[in-house]
Amino acid sequence: MEKDKLRLFNLNLVEPIAAMKDDELWNFLLENEERIKVLTDREKIKQPYLKSIYLYAYPHGLDWFKKKFLEYIEIYREGLIFTTVMDFCFSGEEIYLDAAAKDAFLDSEHSCGVKISEDIMPPVDEDSEEGYHKEYFHLLEPPHVEIIIQAMETNFDKLEKNTREDIDKIKQMKKFCLENEGWNVAYIYDI
Repeated sequence: MEKDKLRLFNLNLVEPIAAMKDDELWNFLLENEERIKVLTDREKIKQPYLKSIYLYAYPHGLDWFKKKFLEYIEIYREGLIFTTVMDFCFSGEEIYLDAAAKDAFLDSEHSCGVKISEDIMPPVDEDSEEGYHKEYFHLLEPPHVEIIIQAMETNFDKLEKNTREDIDKIKQMKKFCLENEGWNVAYIYDI
């Protein structure tokens, strides 16, 4: 089964979150309380699991949430920053790709020179829990996404997993990126 996937990524948030002091990060979380409600309510929407362990404390009340936030920031600030970037910069549904869709981008000369996760994500200890859940990805611009869409449409009969609905979702991702500066489609590798 192919496990490489696409997901929206907000590049505009990476550096600001990474540069936040503890109180600024706490205020950011409070300002984004609606997003946290969505992130922590896996019953209502289809989404990946959270990377930020401290966010799981949110449904248990603001006092408990703040206590867990302060504990994690004191124990391992680097990991908390890294996972917060992961949870707030990635957005929307993950779309897994069939081999024909993957190969279109990977075999293209356009796969060279794109931004990669190693260059944009805040540092994290590779041996930590957070490092274990690290995702490696390329940030695709709309023309890169179009390569994948075209390959899926051309080879639709060869696709084993992807459907027309998946192609439409990827087209919507591309459109969203064209309309919203700083947003990209992350091509996430199954490593």
